[in-house]
Amino acid sequence: MPQNVFALELDAVAEKEVFGPNDWLKVFVKLDKYSGGKINWNVTKPDGAMLNGFFENIQASKVTHTISRNAFDNQFGTWTFDYSYKNATKQVNVEVDPLTVTVTADKTTYLPGDVATIRFSTNYYNPNAANAQFLSMHIVDENGRPAKLIDDIELKVSQPVILQQFSVADLVKYNPFGKYRAVVNYYNLQADVPFEVTDYSSKTSIFLGTDKSLYDPGNSVELNIVIPKLTDSSGTLSVTFPSGKIMTKVIPIDSSLTRFFLDGVTNSEIGTFKYEFEYAGSYFSGTFDVLSESLDEPVSKELEIELLLDKSQYRPGETIQAKVSTSKLVEKQITYWFEDSLGNKSGQFSFSNPSVGTFTISHILSINSQEGPWKMYVKYGDVQTFAVFFISGTPVSPSEKISPEHQLGPELLLTIDSRITDFSKVIDLSISHGDELFVLDSGNSKIKSFDNVGNLKKIWGSVGTGDGQLRNPSAIFAEDSFIHVADTGNSRIVTFDHDGNFIRNWGNSGIAHQSLKNPSDITLDSSGNFFVSDNNQNKILEFNSNGTYVKTIESILTASAKFSSIQSISSDGSNDLYLLSSDDSRILQYKNTGVFIKSFASEGQNDKQLQNPSSLTLDKNDYLYVSDTGNYRIIVFDANGNFIAKWGSFGNGPGQFARIAGLDVDSKGNVWVVDSQINRIQKFASIFGKSSIEIPDWIRNNAKWWNENKISDEEFASGIEFMIREKIIVIPELEHAPTLQETKIPKWIKNSANWWADGLVSDQEFANSIEYLVNSGIIRV
Repeated sequence: MPQNVFALELDAVAEKEVFGPNDWLKVFVKLDKYSGGKINWNVTKPDGAMLNGFFENIQASKVTHTISRNAFDNQFGTWTFDYSYKNATKQVNVEVDPLTVTVTADKTTYLPGDVATIRFSTNYYNPNAANAQFLSMHIVDENGRPAKLIDDIELKVSQPVILQQFSVADLVKYNPFGKYRAVVNYYNLQADVPFEVTDYSSKTSIFLGTDKSLYDPGNSVELNIVIPKLTDSSGTLSVTFPSGKIMTKVIPIDSSLTRFFLDGVTNSEIGTFKYEFEYAGSYFSGTFDVLSESLDEPVSKELEIELLLDKSQYRPGETIQAKVSTSKLVEKQITYWFEDSLGNKSGQFSFSNPSVGTFTISHILSINSQEGPWKMYVKYGDVQTFAVFFISGTPVSPSEKISPEHQLGPELLLTIDSRITDFSKVIDLSISHGDELFVLDSGNSKIKSFDNVGNLKKIWGSVGTGDGQLRNPSAIFAEDSFIHVADTGNSRIVTFDHDGNFIRNWGNSGIAHQSLKNPSDITLDSSGNFFVSDNNQNKILEFNSNGTYVKTIESILTASAKFSSIQSISSDGSNDLYLLSSDDSRILQYKNTGVFIKSFASEGQNDKQLQNPSSLTLDKNDYLYVSDTGNYRIIVFDANGNFIAKWGSFGNGPGQFARIAGLDVDSKGNVWVVDSQINRIQKFASIFGKSSIEIPDWIRNNAKWWNENKISDEEFASGIEFMIREKIIVIPELEHAPTLQETKIPKWIKNSANWWADGLVSDQEFANSIEYLVNSGIIRV
């Protein structure tokens, strides 16, 4: 009997319809009635190049065909897989998504005082920074030659859009004005964006504009004319009405800023008015509209805002005090920005509108601000206005005293900004026990050290993966002899000595659960053990003094103890850990053994609430300082979570903040605060008056004996007198020595004295109880 003959069936199916730009390619091949031998294959790449091979001795008549590749091969498009076995054939087309790279700049023309922002976007990125591919960017001139003394920038592409900034002043410091390109390389693709750097001193311009673009009938039109260099004593203004009627006026010009009111022009006609101003043979023009009242939006009709500057001319680096008044509170956010004489606009500053209709914005002009006419814009609701001012004169020097008249909170002792040194994106700071200041400039992966009066001492660091190099570092921690940096882009901690010498890398043992992925902050307990917060893993990793993994503190799955997005971590004198959860606006307290103690704070604007906090630190008396970034303030709690103090507001004036990124407290109780948006560090005096409470031991003995009734109240009062006289305890308006009254001293005061003598409460807490005796009149001063 003849045998039945079955046709061979060869099938092949791609794992995906479309593969990503960096994916390996997989095709599942299936063969019915496999009887041994080879299955041959040929692969044609998008560029026409060929690969070939075979499978043999396959199991279960199935095989997975894998082509190892990545985006470096530039083989995007259709890959054709051909298979053959005996008389059976199969063809499969596999699509690979092209890798797209786009580079844009925020401006086409920059001035020396600008900070250029380059925007890189791509359709392929790896959200795990440790595994993401590097992007490199360098600056070349119009002939393709690399710019002199400008470091290349390298970043890991862990997000679809990346913004990178660089100082134009650094570029033209060693390179001429002219045309340049920012060239970006990602995998084997290259993209670039052209821009030009011009010398503003070679150009002059006249600003001409009305205070609004839209008027109601009957409104007065205010014309602002700013002329940097006066050559004539007058100019001629022509206004063309919607009907074609022309009105001409001669305007006297005797200063750089002239405000001229056009009365009556809006009374008769509705429509677009054109105006032209002729000065010294040059013509400048603009338009404004007059609309019927019935066309106004209700909010626009009811809401009015007014912007008044404290003067019309400022020096570079000087502080503008702008008074803003609103006729009605309509929303939470108010926005302001600036425009220079060439029309370049600054970034916008947004902040919560106060509960009153009139307030002051303090803004420090850049030390590199170009001379000429500027505009300050304010927008609230759907209403916008502006004021014109002029920048001229020599820059404000760092030694010139900052006026404190508009500053609230503790005294501002020192400011470190562009007048002292160039910062790219200063993000954190830490103070050693010797009060040496170490600042982390994440924008260029550099560390800068200063003394306690703001003098720059050393600079070191560079971008890379080698020993002592950093990528997107996020935090810095200083101890007696070493400083430790959370090298987030390289998933490790890097340790240097105080002179900038590389010591070691640590935090990555090669074992996944014992290694860092995205370290965000570091602290140290009294035993010399390090605790590192890791954002990617939502856990705290402990390492010994040699950087060897010890254990992990995991988030506890209860409402009060659960944590995520730990941006900052600090340790107190009892080795308790304080974790700052930015997402939840909460502070969690854990023992260093991992035992949960409590949590406090919540999201909001009240005294015990936070908005997107970014950093926390403790002083030597275990008071907790938090950078309440979303509320533009510093807030202080005691160890139990009770509110102590707060200060700050939105702006870039003295005592104001735009984006607080880090803070620390020195040995004298002075508070140092980093503002990453305006690249500035401010040093504030201690909020407790005298910076350091240091009570002599003999007074501690007196407190113990007083509690045990071994000495009298009068004898103990003599110790209080000494502390007040020596200003160990500071009480306002003291003129005489204290005298004990007949009023009985509360029992809790004696308990406090006993606890303090036994070291159970801090010097500051004991001093507070003594101040209570004076302030309540039990001890008269």
